Amino acid sequence: MRRDLLKKGQLEIGITMMVLLVFFILLIVALVVYFQFSHSIIKEDRQEILDNKFSTLVNSITSLPEVKCSVRGAERECLDAKKLIAFGKILEYHREEYLDDFGILGLKIEVVYPPIEYPVDCVSTLSPFPNCNKFTLIEANREGLVYSTPVSLFYPKENLYKIGRLEITAEVE
Repeated sequence: MRRDLLKKGQLEIGITMMVLLVFFILLIVALVVYFQFSHSIIKEDRQEILDNKFSTLVNSITSLPEVKCSVRGAERECLDAKKLIAFGKILEYHREEYLDDFGILGLKIEVVYPPIEYPVDCVSTLSPFPNCNKFTLIEANREGLVYSTPVSLFYPKENLYKIGRLEITAEVE
């Protein structure tokens, strides 16, 4: 009789161990699925936050009175090429006062239409005004996320508008 009880106890322990093993396997699978789901939600939230950050950066930069074009005090939704050159020269010496608070690593504007064969940086060379098609305001010295958006560029000397691309390299925190 004692032997039957011992066999029955071992059987009960074996069944309990199997149930615990199945329970822990199901628990591990559930945790893996939960963490993968949480990770994908965090990635989506991060992307949304970065989009908001870059949108705010673009709005902040394009609305700076130092670069925004205006005619007789009336502001327009464009960037003034002459002001961009002057602003680029100011940023060489006073970068911290302007854009470091925004987390900007690099800032440049390139004309995309009408196309010009040879790219000429307006800020560094002070080239003849109608031929310049690139404004490197801040050279990116580190890796970061690049955000690009179209902008309208106004050349006041020629009373001419061109289409450009504003590229912001910003640090990702």
